[in-house]
Parts: sequence; structure tokens; C-alpha cells
Amino acid sequence: MVEEKTNLTEIQISQEILANLRPTEKILWCDKPLFHPLTAFTFGNPGTLIAIIVFFSFFPLMFLPLILAGDVPFFILFCGVLTGVFALPFVGVAVTNILSIKNTEYVLTNQRIIIMRGALSRYLRFIDLDKILYIDVQVGMFERKYGTGNIHIGLQGPIYPPMNYQGGSNPYTGKESISSVKNPYEVHKLIKDAIEQYKLEHMPPLTIFDGGMAKRQMPCPNCKTMLEIPMVGPNISIRCPACNHVFSPK
Repeated sequence: MVEEKTNLTEIQISQEILANLRPTEKILWCDKPLFHPLTAFTFGNPGTLIAIIVFFSFFPLMFLPLILAGDVPFFILFCGVLTGVFALPFVGVAVTNILSIKNTEYVLTNQRIIIMRGALSRYLRFIDLDKILYIDVQVGMFERKYGTGNIHIGLQGPIYPPMNYQGGSNPYTGKESISSVKNPYEVHKLIKDAIEQYKLEHMPPLTIFDGGMAKRQMPCPNCKTMLEIPMVGPNISIRCPACNHVFSPK
């Protein structure tokens, strides 16, 4: 039985995602990108807005000789036509981004991150929590104004088959992005907690009989029996031989 729970927002999850959930999956968080005027140009590619600013800042300088020569009507006509032609790609980017934002959904479960996106068609992306190497938060100048941010996820190995997902990172680099979400630092913490819990539940427990490693002593949280814990890193789970309690040492 799948439990639906949203920690930071309330959205209607699409049937495409619900139909692909595993029977044991629980939804921990779900959200959509927050739309604001700038996301039409910055969603998935902030450089587009910079290109627009640079273009319209330096474009009139090309016609400075016409202005100085006094041929202002020709300058206005020619500049208007040329601006319209060059503006078409930017309009296309804005329309594509608006459609993509409308169709994008992010879902975090106790086992996976699920991303659905696409301007006209739909792409579903499934990321197992144990395949995530790191997660970073990026909050730019425009995102800070609207309380949104981007979460970059590093994955084990390149993505196959390679596809260009609108609003995500280059799939060849083994990265994925959750773009323009509200409360990015809280979402980042939710994902980290879900990863740690997943590893705790699915990694095979070590016992005190694992030899050949440096060890330290600590009591079992349940029965207080002193144990020698192998020092092999923070993301391990230990089973106490006295009470069979499984825990993660701090």
C-alpha cells in the first residue's frame, strides 16, 4: 500500500507517476517548479537570460553610424525588423520552458527520486537513492528573490540512454537537476535523510566479528552492551549480537 505524503507542498501527482510506484514505496515529498516571469528564460538554462541581456544591450551600437548620420526612420524600421527576427529563438525558448514547467513534477519516495518533464511529450526518470553520489543546492540571484533554488544530483556513471531533458543537466555527465523548487534547503535535507535511511535499511549489517579493521568501542543504544565498532565510514549499520538491534553509529 503506497502512502502519499507531502512535507512542503500539496500538489496533484500525475497518474503516470502513481502508476509506476512500487508497492513498498512511500511518497516523502512532491512538488512542481515555481513559475515566475524569469523562469520562462532561466528554467534549466540560466545562460539564456544573460544572452538576451547582452544582445539587447549591444545591438543598437551596431547602428550608431546611421543614428549619427541622421537616418533615424530607416534605423527604426531596420532595427525593428532585425530585432523581431533575432527575438524568435528567445520566444521559442520561453514557450518551451513554460510548457515544460507546467508538465514537470518531482517526487521523492523512500526508495527513489522520480522526475517527470517534457514540453509536449512526457519523460519519466527514476533515480534509485543508492545511486546518488552527492547533492548540491544552488540559489542564484533571481532564485533568491522568489525563494526558489536548484538541486544538483551527482549519479554513479553516465546516464543511458542519453537524452536531453528540459530543465535538467547534461545526461552524459551523470548528473540530474531539480530546478526552481521552493524551500531548496529543506528539500536538500529531505533527500539526504532519505538516502541515509535507505542505506541504513538496505546495506548488509556488520557484526563485531568483522576483523582486519580499526575499531572503536561504543555501547549498543538498545541494551548498552559495549561493542567494538569497525571504523569503515559513517554510512554503515551494526547489529548487536546481544539483542539483535540494528543501528547506525554516529
